[in-house]
Amino acid sequence: MDSKTIRHQNLLLLFARYRTQKDFAEALNVSAQRIGHLINATKAIGDATARQLEQLHGLPPGWMDVPHGAEDAATPYAPLPLSDDRRRLLADYDQMTPVYQALAREAVAAFLALERSRLAPGVSHVHQES
Repeated sequence: MDSKTIRHQNLLLLFARYRTQKDFAEALNVSAQRIGHLINATKAIGDATARQLEQLHGLPPGWMDVPHGAEDAATPYAPLPLSDDRRRLLADYDQMTPVYQALAREAVAAFLALERSRLAPGVSHVHQES
């Protein structure tokens, strides 16, 4: 299989993450017409576009140049430019029961409130004894 075909197949795997060509185009910051040309293989995917696709989807450089199966590109958070750690965190969250999800949200809110209070300007962080 040549690189043009491999990149096109990988593009279709990535496109499957989106609801519409318009959504895909907006994520890439290109025109819907350009995406249409790429999806229909009327235009080849150049190096710059391949690297942009990889970067946008949190994929390693060169991912577009190697054949992949659907399982390699499948994740419910794929359209989001998330790090692997964040994707794992969201996947773990999805495995929790609704009760534990609520507890996780409360814990995160508490940590964020603590962080904001520590970073608030004009607040002394020196512990003073009475």
